[in-house]
Order: sequence, then structure tokens, then C-alpha cells
Amino acid sequence: MGGKSTILPVLSSYYKDKGFKVYTTPEVATLMWHSGISIHEKHERQTYDLAHSILTMQIAIEDSYFKLAQSDEKAIVLCDRGTMDGAGYTPPDLWQKLLNVFEESNESLLSRYDLVVHLTTAAYGAEAAFEVMVYNNSARTGCTLEIARQLDDAMKVAWSPHKNYHQILNTTDFSGKIERTKQVIDAHLELGN
Repeated sequence: MGGKSTILPVLSSYYKDKGFKVYTTPEVATLMWHSGISIHEKHERQTYDLAHSILTMQIAIEDSYFKLAQSDEKAIVLCDRGTMDGAGYTPPDLWQKLLNVFEESNESLLSRYDLVVHLTTAAYGAEAAFEVMVYNNSARTGCTLEIARQLDDAMKVAWSPHKNYHQILNTTDFSGKIERTKQVIDAHLELGN
């Protein structure tokens, strides 16, 4: 809960204004939640099946968007979440089983992305904003500061090995967080101000 869903439309508009065709992938777990599928399974088989379904859908959606973007001269794909999120939400033994089934590795999944921008959860340094986000999002019911921090730490472990990993901390207000995110992406795209 670092503000991805809020920032994506802002980034989309910003890069469209710079002449890019912008594709924004949805968050698969939220799609499933809104379709009636429980994303809080407790049994190992259910956890595995859910993680398998999410990874299957994530790869399919991303591959479709990546293919569409390749047909445009100037396009970017912004992902709300990515394949490596599964490593943070799935027990290590089940994650390795998934990697084996998909004939993937952490490295191969990381290589799908040119840039990773990790928006640190509001549970670290913006606790008041965190409470508002939990209150306003039914998919986040039951998420405490401690759980959010643990998940954020797991995302950092999963994604930080990427060669172009950038973490955006809560050192400013949210507008500042947006601007720092734009700066990271602009630099990667080699855009001058």
C-alpha cells in the first residue's frame, strides 16, 4: 500500500503528454478479489492453487501488453504489480514449486522488466495515510501496519536483485513521492526536463 493504484493514472497521463502510448496492467489479485475469489486462503493446496492462478494470469496479461507495446514506436508498460510479487506472498517452498512448474527462475522473472520502482508502503513513515487506505479499500480489510510492513519487506527482498531497482521512500508528502517516481522513470527513459 505504497500508492501504486493512485499513482498509475498520474504516470499514465504524464507519459501520454510526453508522446508515449501508455499501457497499464491491472493488479491480478484485485481482479480475482472483485470476482469473488478469496485471496486469503489458509490451506497449503489453496495457497498454491491461488498463487499458480495469479502467476498464470500475470504472465498472460503482461505478455499481451508487452506485445502490444512492441508494435508502437514509443510505448511503455506500467505494471501495478509484477510476477515477483508472488515470491513475497507465497511460502518459499511453494514458490520454488511454482518456479519449477513454470520452468522459470527468480532471475528469469526479474528479467521481464526494464525498471522496477518500489513504492514503499505508507505503513513505513506515512501511517496516517495508511489508515485511510485500509479504511477505503475493502480488499485491504484486516491489513495492519505490521502485516503491511512485513509484505513490503518481502517485496523488497523479491525485487531488489533487479539491476534497475529503485525504492521510493515516504520522505515527503505523496506529491513528492509522485515527483520522485517520475524522476526515476524519466532518467531510465533518458528524458530531459
